Amino acid sequence: MHATAAQSKLRIASIESWSGCVCAMRSRLFPRSFLLVFLLFFYVIVSSEREVSKTFVWRDLTSQELDDWYSPIDLCMLQSTARNSFPAAVRKNCSHMGMGGHRGCSVGMGSNNFPCYPPFVSRKSFRRGLVGYTNASLTPLIDAFQRFARTNTSVVFIGDSTMRQKLQALECELYREDGGVKLRGSMAGILPCHTPLVVTLRDGSTVDLHGISMGPNSVNCLKGGLGKRDPHGGVFENARDIIRKLNDQGRKVFVLANVGLWYNDDELFDRIIPGILDWLVTVAEETKVKNIVTWHETMSQHWPNTIGSGYFYKPYAEAKETGWGDGSVDIEGMPIEDFQVPTCCTSITNTSSGTDWRNEMVRKHLSEKSRGDKIYIVPFVEATRETPDMHVCHPRYKYDCTHYCYWPLLWQILWSEIDRLSLSLS
Repeated sequence: MHATAAQSKLRIASIESWSGCVCAMRSRLFPRSFLLVFLLFFYVIVSSEREVSKTFVWRDLTSQELDDWYSPIDLCMLQSTARNSFPAAVRKNCSHMGMGGHRGCSVGMGSNNFPCYPPFVSRKSFRRGLVGYTNASLTPLIDAFQRFARTNTSVVFIGDSTMRQKLQALECELYREDGGVKLRGSMAGILPCHTPLVVTLRDGSTVDLHGISMGPNSVNCLKGGLGKRDPHGGVFENARDIIRKLNDQGRKVFVLANVGLWYNDDELFDRIIPGILDWLVTVAEETKVKNIVTWHETMSQHWPNTIGSGYFYKPYAEAKETGWGDGSVDIEGMPIEDFQVPTCCTSITNTSSGTDWRNEMVRKHLSEKSRGDKIYIVPFVEATRETPDMHVCHPRYKYDCTHYCYWPLLWQILWSEIDRLSLSLS
């Protein structure tokens, strides 16, 4: 739990005050042990309102779970050892499995304009799931979107190219949970200024969904370049205008925001984050309608660098690519289990303070001015720390240890959190 000192003192003071009222009755009505257990339960409930705090553990899926999550063709593809092929060719080789049991988007879907490259047999995370998030029969997104439709709530994803990936994953999950869902709009482009989409549920109800760029290039989204004179440099002003219009139309807004991977300069990031969070607080405090604002932790990267943090470090990245190009890396002869890790991406070996400065800075600034009371944190960095094998990376086609292959089990934490937080709209 990441409560501020002031929040912790307030909670403790509240509990002590309340407990003082019952101390006189304790000997007559409550055994001491019962009172202590009750107070501990009360504290846990109060402390868990803004963020789910848990340790995420990956485990191997059972054979039944694999059948529940993947189609027969997908399961066939996961056995592929092809090193220089493409997903479409691997899928064709598995076509004898038939088209039955489709489960939303297929194995081989990557991120934005790039596929998830084989060999799939060495991408072991396809066959793993997070403890507590492996039940394929649950429908968290359908449940949440039904609430959004009933409460006239728009869903807004704000951020960088990984925001685009979340939109794509959301589309896949909606289809996985209910094949009767329809999504209207264009997913074209890696990072357009504003992508308006409409989700139509099986019962005919609709939810409008928006993907909005937020970051240093977002100033180009503002008409007339007015944002260039804005004190915040146009980082979030386009998103601010769109959300304001939605609220003016009487629509509630569910916001999922992140801007971390735009920035590789910690000093610059530290300067721009307070303004972004202050604006998001004003969205959460809107009085005309009820808005919900969440901050999605920046996902783990798995680039090689000098300290083992996984953050992008250009000299190491360029050196590794040079090794691929000059033939010093034997792509055909290496053990297949080494193809993604460490040949492409690298495991994180250092999680000490300061190594994940993007998420640490956000938490620091959220703890100031009681911003954390208004903005929910959606956990994701820990869950992605152990998945270096799942980036859209291939020594011959694409070097990328930031963006992830699509597989449904990665995103179940996010969909579960959206479902949980949407309950407050009802």
